[in-house]
Amino acid sequence: MNLKSMSPLLFVGLIGLFTIGSHFAVDIYRSFFDNRGIYWTHSSTPLTLGETRNDFQVSISGKPLQKHLDDRSLIALEPNGTSYSVVPEDVSVRLNHWDSIQSKRLTKAVFTSGAFGANLALLIIGLIQTLARRRAARRGTP
Repeated sequence: MNLKSMSPLLFVGLIGLFTIGSHFAVDIYRSFFDNRGIYWTHSSTPLTLGETRNDFQVSISGKPLQKHLDDRSLIALEPNGTSYSVVPEDVSVRLNHWDSIQSKRLTKAVFTSGAFGANLALLIIGLIQTLARRRAARRGTP
């Protein structure tokens, strides 16, 4: 195969197909098939209930858990049977951040898909040009 008969667009398209295309494929794959259970807040640094108020709310008998804690209306029992009022410091929360990770990956995939599509178009145009040049060379026309 004569390199002069190949279109530069074909080379650019091939390079983009492997570089940008691989990033796009990895982002899509990881967005839908990654292990969702590994994105929890670390167990050694749980969040307080107040830090998670924008993410979820827990209610007991229709009353928010935070209100129960503020009113000291929750009672807990020690193993020896001693009771005590539950305070906000006794409650900790661990969140799974999978949704935000997936959202970031899919946002990135939107941009890489555009670049991948442009490179795919260059590849197709370059392939058409290369085939046209070969056909013209076989006929003997420059």
